[in-house]
Amino acid sequence: MKTFFRYFLIIIFATSFVFSQTDKTIICKFCKTENKTNNTFCINCGKTLSTSTQSKEINPLATHKLDHLFSIPKAEMLKSLDVNFMLGGAWGLEEQNSFLGSFALGLGDVAQIEVGTIGMIGNLLGLSNISTIGLKGIIFHENEKWPSIALALRSSNDWDYNSLSENEVQANSPSDYASGLRDYNYEMRFTSLSLILSKNVGDKNSLHFGASYMDTRYRNLYRYIYNNPFLPTPISGEFQKDLFGFFGGIEHIANERTVFMIEVQSFPSFRYNINSASIETSKMFVTVAGVRFAVLEWLVIDTGARYQSNFKGLADVQIRLSANAIFSISK
Repeated sequence: MKTFFRYFLIIIFATSFVFSQTDKTIICKFCKTENKTNNTFCINCGKTLSTSTQSKEINPLATHKLDHLFSIPKAEMLKSLDVNFMLGGAWGLEEQNSFLGSFALGLGDVAQIEVGTIGMIGNLLGLSNISTIGLKGIIFHENEKWPSIALALRSSNDWDYNSLSENEVQANSPSDYASGLRDYNYEMRFTSLSLILSKNVGDKNSLHFGASYMDTRYRNLYRYIYNNPFLPTPISGEFQKDLFGFFGGIEHIANERTVFMIEVQSFPSFRYNINSASIETSKMFVTVAGVRFAVLEWLVIDTGARYQSNFKGLADVQIRLSANAIFSISK
C-alpha cells in the first residue's frame, strides 16, 4: 500500500509539472471581468490589469465533462478535443492496485475514443491485464421525458497470452496443485457492446444505468498434469462464450467541487475447471461508494470504498484512489 501511494504521488506531481502552464484568468478589480493572463488591459472596461490581481482557477467539474463514474460509463461524452488521463487505483475488474489507467479523447462532442487496459479475473491467473481500445458515441440527447442514450464498443483486438508456472499454480490454487496441475496457459480475446442511459433528476442528481454483451473467445488451452492420468485432456480449437452484464450508478452534487458517487456492476469471472479441462464462467458483483473532488483546474481525484461479491467480510473492503488529469488540446 505504501508503494501504491508513493507512485501515485509521483504521477500527480509529474502531471502537475506538465500541465502547470494550463489556462488561467485574471479578474479585473474594477469591473470583475475575466481576462487572459497575457492581457495588459481589461477587455471590458479598458482599465490596466494589475499583475497582483488574483488569478481565478477554473473548476474542472464545471468546465469539463467526465464520461464515467468510478468505472462505469455515462452517456455523456468528453468535450471535443478534451483529453482525459485516468491514473491510479483500479475500480472495476482488477483485483489489485494498478497504474495502467486509460487515455480518452473527445471527438466533436458526440463521440470519444479510449485506449486502456482491463483485468480479467480467474481463479488461477488472478489479474490478467488485457489491452483494449474503445469507441463510444451518443445516439440520443436527453429531454424532459427520456434519458440520454449512448453505445460503447470495446475490443481487445488481438489474442492475449496467459500463463502460470508450477510455483504460481501452487501459490494460487493449492487444491489444483494437489490434483496434479503443474502448468497452465491459454489465449483469450473479447469484444463487448454496452447500451448506456443517463438522466438528470433535478439540479443535483443524475442516474446512469445500462447493460452489456460480451463475446469472449479462448483457444490453445494447455495444461500439464503430473502423475494423474485420469484427468481429461483439453480439446483443441477455438471456443466462444456469450456473456451478459449490467451496471448502474448515482451522482449527487454536494458542492461546486465535490460529487458523491455510488455504482454497482456485474462482471464475468473466468475459472479453469481441472476436472473438465475447460474454462467456465460465473458472475461477480462490484460496488463502489465515495466522492469525486476537483483539486486543481486540470486535476480531479476519485476516492471510495470498493467491495466485490466474492469477498468474505468487512475486512476485505478496499479503499481506492485514482486521478483524472483532464485538459483541452484545442487551446
